[in-house]
Amino acid sequence: MRFEARHQYFKTVARITNNYINICQTLAKRNQQCWEWQPERIIRSDHTQAAVNNLSLQELPVNLQICLQNLETAVTVDEKLWTSKCIILNSVKYAVGDFFILELVHAEQIPLFVKIDLIVYIRANWFLVGRLFTTLEFIRHLQSYHIRETDDLLIFKPGDEVDFHALDAYRCDGQDFITLIHRPFKAVHTKVSGRQHKEKHTVPALQPMFNCKVQFPPAVLTALTNKDAALKSPTKNRLKNMLIQALFDHLSNETMYPSHVQYVELLRTVLLSFPFLKESYGSGYDALHESLRNKFKKERRPLVDIEEIEKMRQKYSVPNSGRKRSSDVQPCILLKKTKDINPFDDGADERSTDQHVSVIKQECQKTRPNVDVIRTHLRKIQKYRTHYILQHTTEEVL
Repeated sequence: MRFEARHQYFKTVARITNNYINICQTLAKRNQQCWEWQPERIIRSDHTQAAVNNLSLQELPVNLQICLQNLETAVTVDEKLWTSKCIILNSVKYAVGDFFILELVHAEQIPLFVKIDLIVYIRANWFLVGRLFTTLEFIRHLQSYHIRETDDLLIFKPGDEVDFHALDAYRCDGQDFITLIHRPFKAVHTKVSGRQHKEKHTVPALQPMFNCKVQFPPAVLTALTNKDAALKSPTKNRLKNMLIQALFDHLSNETMYPSHVQYVELLRTVLLSFPFLKESYGSGYDALHESLRNKFKKERRPLVDIEEIEKMRQKYSVPNSGRKRSSDVQPCILLKKTKDINPFDDGADERSTDQHVSVIKQECQKTRPNVDVIRTHLRKIQKYRTHYILQHTTEEVL
């Protein structure tokens, strides 16, 4: 009977494990592991999805239309699209509203999150359209990352994320937080079942299209598209100057005194749009950051009619507006010390100091020495010897 065949499997497991402490839990656990580790349940290359809707490009929101039209092979207006709210591809589930770690930035491996807004099927390929979330800080008390939504949209393929675990954001006091169950890292893939995987996470052939608002000149935009090596040259050149000028023009529209956060957000957006600009050391944009800060300093010097610059100059150029020093007290202290160390007040010399020493020795030999007498004679010796050291060389003193 089939029941006896199933019973035979459990008897074999019990005999092999040779552990009869809570045998029911042991058999149940081994049965579940055997079921979960079946090859057809682990490796599922075929994708599955929820209900699929057929629509045209014009039916999507305007920002999503722009994002799809910015692809290398732009989507035409009359082209049909298929959208879904959930798909399972290569054993990874992607659903609208889920968060994924798109990239790890800086030397500290700070996660950069993306929230899926649209799952679209175009030309026999699935694409994910999401909104970028920047990481502001790590809250140790909550063990969570404090994130903030940006206006940047991007499109990428399933599998281009750093970690395949879907995440949820939690809202607290009007702010969003994400908690990770483990430390993210860039996985290293090897050749599996005849398919060559990426050795490290790289930008896919289909570049993420960020809503980078910087207006680059045509020459700079062409150099960025062609990954011109002159943009990463350590020496000054025309292309680098034009790139810094474009970043300055964009940021100066907001303020002539950008904060560190404004610098970082701008440079992160540029590096995510053009990853080849990332430097191999530090945070990846240290040189660009320093060049941009120097550019702002240089441009602010001749400006005298701008109200913002005038206010900052008045704030930091007023006499005695800085930190208060104790300069008014210090001369009095020096004068007092100079007066105190004058040896001629007490007529002290070497002979008198010897007498002071002998008095101190005699006082110390007593059963109950007078501490005040000892202090008085020590103070007189100190005055004379301090003056002697100031008036003689080191060799004479020694």
